[in-house]
Amino acid sequence: MKSLMILLSCLILSSCNQTGIGAVSLIKNIVTSPYDAIKGVISDNEYDNLKKKTQNAHKAESAADKAADPKCEVDLHGNPVPKDLEDVLAKVNPGCACIAWANCSKDQCTCSLLCPDNFDILKHPAGQKIKDLTGSENSLAFRNTKGNSKHQGSNGYCWGHANITAQFNRLAFFDKNKKAPYDIDSSDPIIQNQAIKYYKDIIDKVADNKIVDIPHFADLQSLSDHPSLQSHIADKVAENWADHAMGFQGLSVALQSASEGMNHYKKVFKGVKDRLDMHIQPVIVFTKKGSKFFTHATQVSHYIEDTSGMKLCIRDSNINPENEKSCPYFMSINDKGELNYSGWSGEDTSEIGGLDLGHNNNADAVSHAEELREKCLKDKDCKKKG
Repeated sequence: MKSLMILLSCLILSSCNQTGIGAVSLIKNIVTSPYDAIKGVISDNEYDNLKKKTQNAHKAESAADKAADPKCEVDLHGNPVPKDLEDVLAKVNPGCACIAWANCSKDQCTCSLLCPDNFDILKHPAGQKIKDLTGSENSLAFRNTKGNSKHQGSNGYCWGHANITAQFNRLAFFDKNKKAPYDIDSSDPIIQNQAIKYYKDIIDKVADNKIVDIPHFADLQSLSDHPSLQSHIADKVAENWADHAMGFQGLSVALQSASEGMNHYKKVFKGVKDRLDMHIQPVIVFTKKGSKFFTHATQVSHYIEDTSGMKLCIRDSNINPENEKSCPYFMSINDKGELNYSGWSGEDTSEIGGLDLGHNNNADAVSHAEELREKCLKDKDCKKKG
């Protein structure tokens, strides 16, 4: 009961136009919190298992790179190709490398490499780098306070914006050259309404962590920019925010306005780095120092390490994504153990108080990896056990 009163007080104090949808989700989250806690433990165990598999795979790759014999890939005929000849081969023959989602048959590459049972399965299309997920083409076309959602929020729905972006980046397979069953730009209102329903069903599946193929559209930016679909995606952003932000973690971080110290920040930074190394752009939640309820949630795009330490490059839903691959907005810890965010440099303070990894990161990463592997095994005509 004490926890309930604290959370309800937090809701009142933090109320903006988000309160309506937030209140409903807050009550639901409180009622389901024991069940969610059990699911969280299971998800954490599954995450740790896949993390270990991924790190072991990366160690094996690193060991092969250092071996005396050249690392070999496979060409289209199944013949091994020395690493130092790959560039030459690529000019003569497209070849194919034994990596996740590679354009190879299972006769050329084993299913365990084409569809790895670890977080490398998140690397699609084949050879994708972590920074490739960042940029306008893989971002929602509207910023945090826009989108014309029926759930109006003056402060935006940042956590939902970050989560929905991650879901599309991992689970959606766009193909602009594939014809959709209905033309969403048709002049016939009946056909157009059928198309809108068709795409709304696809959007709903992504929000439910399901794999989708999206014809006609080239990327997330063009899909979410369509005037007939943008408000529906914005509704999903708001609803996702309510599900995740209006709970114990979201509100506890909102209450933490004092510095949490260097040890805590370094621990969170390590957790972020571990995920980025496994091709997971995680969501982090943080509060401006000295300002309770001035809370924000973002994805972390990638990281940079130099002599001054580590910088976390921030994918901020409040800021235009055009240049985010170059890390214009970042978090860093100084020698005093202070954590600063350059995206707040023009405000009264850029220092952060509370900081934590979003509680949904582990469960989402596991769920998405499982969904992707199922699709990959099917696409490559591999047996379930690869």
